[in-house]
Amino acid sequence: MSTSEKLYAICKHKETGEYHVFPTKKNENDKCVFVGKASLCGTMNTDERDGCLASCRTTEEIREKAASIGDKICGNCMKIIYKTEEE
Repeated sequence: MSTSEKLYAICKHKETGEYHVFPTKKNENDKCVFVGKASLCGTMNTDERDGCLASCRTTEEIREKAASIGDKICGNCMKIIYKTEEE
C-alpha cells in the first residue's frame, strides 16, 4: 500500500442504524485514526457512531464491504467512494 493511498472506515449510526464512510489514516504507531469528525457525506460525525465494521481499508476494500452491507449504507457516501480520480 502506498503512503498516498486513501483509507476509510465504515461506521454505524447509533440512532438510525445507517452506515457511513469516514476518511481514516494510520498514525505513527500504526493505529487507525479518523481524519476529521465528519463522514464523507457530512451528515454523520464520529460522536454518533455505534461501532465500525471496517477501519483503515482501501477504497476497493470499502467498496467490497459496502456491497455486502447493501441498502443500509449511505448512498451519498458511496457516490463519493465511487468517484474516479479523473472527475
